[in-house]
Order: sequence, then C-alpha cells, then structure tokens
Amino acid sequence: MSVHCFQSELDFSHKAQRSDFMRGVYEHFFPGAAVVYHDKDGPWQRGGIDATVILPTSVTFTVDEKTRRGNWQDILLEEWSDYERQVPGWVCKPLMCDYILYSVPAAARAYLLPAGPLQQAWRTHSAEWKADIHNRHDSHNRNGERTWYSVNWQVEPEVLLRAICETYKFTTAA
Repeated sequence: MSVHCFQSELDFSHKAQRSDFMRGVYEHFFPGAAVVYHDKDGPWQRGGIDATVILPTSVTFTVDEKTRRGNWQDILLEEWSDYERQVPGWVCKPLMCDYILYSVPAAARAYLLPAGPLQQAWRTHSAEWKADIHNRHDSHNRNGERTWYSVNWQVEPEVLLRAICETYKFTTAA
C-alpha cells in the first residue's frame, strides 16, 4: 500500500498544474480558452473545482484535476476517499465540476472525462471492474497526525471510455 502525504500531493498537483504539459493539455481540449486556477483554499477548492475554463465564446466549464505520479497506463478511480469513515470517493460522490481532467504527466497522457457520464459508467460497470481484486489499489494517506486509507480501482482507458460513451445512448423496451 502506498503512503501519500496530503501536503506533498497537493504541492505536486499545483506544480504540475502550471507545467508546459498541462498548458498543452488544456489547449488540446479547449482551444483558445483562458484557464483560471482555483489553487487557494476556499469554496472552489472545497467543492472539488481546480480550474474554470473560459472559451472564446464566454462559455465556461469547471474542472477537477486528478494528477497521478508515475508512468501509469490505467486510470485510477477513487471509490472511497476514507474507507473507514465511509466517505465516498470522487467517482461516487456528488460533484460540482463539469469535467475530471485525469493526467499522468510522466506518461504524457491526459483524459478529459465528463463528470456525470463518468459516474453513470461507474454505477453501471463497477461490479465487473471490481470483480478482479488485482484491480484494487489502496492508498494510505496522512495529513499531520490524521491517517486514513482510500480505495481505488484500476480501469483500462479504452474500457472506461467505451463505458462513458454508452451513457450517451438511451433505449427502452418497446
């Protein structure tokens, strides 16, 4: 089980946020947009919003950034933020953001995941994704004296993106 220091992880994500890689990611997904970062403690951060994207047309989107260390090929979905206290993770809890921007800078990869369809895909497919216990990844976390662990599930990007695409179709029995 890996151990994460909250402040170190926060510092890592803030540094990554301003990197050339992330500037390229935002330009790819939102050409010509301005990005306003919400990296100070406050209502945006506490609501899970790391950035607001303002398109040239003035349309805005809110983004929760998930930046992962290492050279990983999968996407790690957080089911439980604090397992012992049963605090839901970001793939389960109500979100205020429009998108999750999941990035792995060391692997030069990023995925723009629409929050609602992502969570619908989780509700539909989580049992099958969790059937293989080898996909489970627990993280031990520490912030000062407080410790807890989170439960995450590794999902291949193609599998997750296909499941998200399925949510854009609705059919009913005739």
